[in-house]
Amino acid sequence: MRHGQTDWNVLGRIQGHSDIPLNDEGQRQAREAVDRIAGLGVTRLVCSDLSRAQDTARPAAHRLKLPITTDARLRERCFGVLEGLTWAEVEAHHPELHARLQQDRAHPVPGAETLELLQARMVSAVQDILAQGPGALLVTHGGSVRSLMRAVPGGGLPGPILNAGTYCFDEEDGQFIRVMLV
Repeated sequence: MRHGQTDWNVLGRIQGHSDIPLNDEGQRQAREAVDRIAGLGVTRLVCSDLSRAQDTARPAAHRLKLPITTDARLRERCFGVLEGLTWAEVEAHHPELHARLQQDRAHPVPGAETLELLQARMVSAVQDILAQGPGALLVTHGGSVRSLMRAVPGGGLPGPILNAGTYCFDEEDGQFIRVMLV
């Protein structure tokens, strides 16, 4: 599950590792998401150590009577010099970098984690969590979910990663084989 909405989501600011809280809409989304996951057989809640993910997990923890375990590997990608900026500000302050990123989202960003490292971090975290048994609900971030989708043959689902959107990943022999929006 991706965390609920934050004010920076509304403004189009790149959050990355910045610890931005949920806004009122994000809190509402987190409460409503519990109905979608209640019948999924969730036995564990594991979330990013950033507050927006933990606050999204709290309503589920309360309803399912489960503790929340945090794992920093479920954090959003570090965006380096882009963190805290809108895309208009990136274009104004880093025009050459902005132009390169328009052509190739994987282009290196000064101080940022690469997409390859993000995907390796996320896949490793999920494999470790799955090794503890089925039924884990992971509460993470848009870029983190997208990185897992890239590990699915065919690239996963098209479109945006929704705030408080819940995605079910099927795996077989330690490999993701498909993803569905719940």
